[in-house]
Amino acid sequence: GLLESTARCRRDPDAVLAAIAQRPAALRHACLDLRFDLEFAHEAVRRNWQSLEFFPDSVRINRDLALFAVRQSPKALALAHRVARKDVDLPKEAQRAAKEAALGPARYEGECLRLAGYCCGWRLNDACLRFTPLPLPPEELSGEHGLVKSQRRQASLTHRLTVHLRSGCLSFQIFSCMRGADLKIYPDEAGQDGFFRLPPGDRAGSSAVVAMIGGRDGGRGHNFFVEAEAGESVSIYVELAVGASIGDFVNVWCVSEGRKPPSWREEVASLWQDPGRQRPRYRLNGSDAYEAKVFEDVEDADKFHDLIRQAFGLTEEFVSTRFHLGLITGGRRLTLLVDAQGTTSMGYCLHTLTEEEGCLWIENLLVLQAFRRRGVGKALIRWASARAASSGCTSIRLKSNDNAMPFYRSVGFEVVPGRDELMELRVPGGAGAPGGG
Repeated sequence: GLLESTARCRRDPDAVLAAIAQRPAALRHACLDLRFDLEFAHEAVRRNWQSLEFFPDSVRINRDLALFAVRQSPKALALAHRVARKDVDLPKEAQRAAKEAALGPARYEGECLRLAGYCCGWRLNDACLRFTPLPLPPEELSGEHGLVKSQRRQASLTHRLTVHLRSGCLSFQIFSCMRGADLKIYPDEAGQDGFFRLPPGDRAGSSAVVAMIGGRDGGRGHNFFVEAEAGESVSIYVELAVGASIGDFVNVWCVSEGRKPPSWREEVASLWQDPGRQRPRYRLNGSDAYEAKVFEDVEDADKFHDLIRQAFGLTEEFVSTRFHLGLITGGRRLTLLVDAQGTTSMGYCLHTLTEEEGCLWIENLLVLQAFRRRGVGKALIRWASARAASSGCTSIRLKSNDNAMPFYRSVGFEVVPGRDELMELRVPGGAGAPGGG
């Protein structure tokens, strides 16, 4: 048991979780850092909900943790903090959340993340390859029940892992510590050489790449690939929104830490990977690109009936509100991107041109699931840029949620200062732009 284990074992989250699975009271013998770690508490409660009883009150008073525990088993309410037991809404909320989780795709719930790759034989039990969540602003107290309401459950979380690359390269994916291979993060698009490169840089520069969340069968061969000088260290960062689910986009970037003294390297994982182990999944060339047709300003419902129907089906699947043919009139315009045969909708853009603002507003831009991660979204943005420029517009604007922002950033959009959801892409060649007519 943990009581007889070494101090190193009592600090190992995976060893503690294995002990908790057999005997929840084993948590008493874990190191203090783990017992007071809210992220670890969620993992422990998922592994064995009875472990909730053995966390300190300062952790058990967190409402999100109590809610999460009751989702695992209604009996967990009896083990929750006394304040949580007085929260009459908590059991109903937990029951509703459990039903939604059972029906919908797996979602990220703020848990810790872990790196796995050729360096560890793709094992998911290396404690030294766990990411460290970066601190959020101070938590606030709920005035109604006195339970701590954690901002981590409503925010985008950033995780960091620093590693020493003995061979100068690293191929990997990123996994949920709670769900393992059922929720993982991998790169979205390969470069021209077929590698999914993650160049060391900074978040604002070219290092940030668009990644996505997938399930057990997703992302085969889609491995992040970091190259550096042998002996250098790098820090890998992941930013994703709590509540993000399979198919959503994620920000991943890498920062070079240079060569550090041996004493510093003792604090980070030192990894070795055979430099020849990683091979490109495929190479991109002209024959890999989809041939597509663009139908602009679609208004003839009879002529484009099947394509419009496919577009509406797309909206019903991915967007909570529907638009109808009656809305594709006046200022709103619908552009379809279809296959070379003109029989299958690949994606669409519903937009408005506002001449007084010199702006093309994108109301909806969606890509059919079968054509995602194949450049269709980028093709629609390229079309929108050309359309905006030819119409004398100087910018494209849209409102984006947290999950889509990484994609829009990758094609040049920037957040408008003071408007968190509003993003803008400046259009070269538009009226009033440098060199514009």
